[in-house]
Parts: sequence; structure tokens; C-alpha cells
Amino acid sequence: MSQSYGSHTNSIIMSTKELADRFGVGLSTMSGKKLEIQNALNLIRLDPNYTLASRIEENPLIWIVEISGLLMDMRSAEPEIQQAAFEKGLIPFIPTNIQKPEYEGPTLFDGLEE
Repeated sequence: MSQSYGSHTNSIIMSTKELADRFGVGLSTMSGKKLEIQNALNLIRLDPNYTLASRIEENPLIWIVEISGLLMDMRSAEPEIQQAAFEKGLIPFIPTNIQKPEYEGPTLFDGLEE
């Protein structure tokens, strides 16, 4: 059985206009209330605390860890680094189905060892 929300089928995603129409309010009213709620709860876009469990792997903020002052996406880290981050509770699990691109070209760190 499929559910329909606005013009989207089998999805809880709808446009801002569709959402405003559904609640019977104007876009500017809804936008103002959204900002009030966002500021009151100190919410940020892609907040890991409010990410659905089924979408964790897609949320980049969950995987960003600061290492020696640099931000690193743990999905592209070596397995040993991922294991250490997991054991310290910095990432929710060790990603297994991430395919790392094979890149053979120059990098930002070339020549630093000289």
C-alpha cells in the first residue's frame, strides 16, 4: 500500500509550499516559526541528534571528527583509524560499504616531507 504526501509517493518529503498548504498557513508565517523553533532548540542543519537511524550513514556531520585540529571524514579513513574512532565513541559504527575512490594524482600534502 503506498502513501501519498503532496506530489510525492512513498515518501515523507514534500515541498515547503505543500507543507504550508497542508497546515493552512502562509510560507512567511511558517518560515518565521521555523526560525523561532530552530533558535529556541539551538538546532543546526543535519543535526546528528535528530537524524533518523536509517539515514545516519548519509549524514556527513556524524562522520566528521577533529584530529590534531583538522576535520576528517571517518568514512574515508583507514580501517585502524575508524576502529579507534568507534572505540572512543566518536562514530556510531564502522562503515563497511563505503567505496573509497582510487586516486593516484597529486595531493595537498605532496612535498611536505622535504
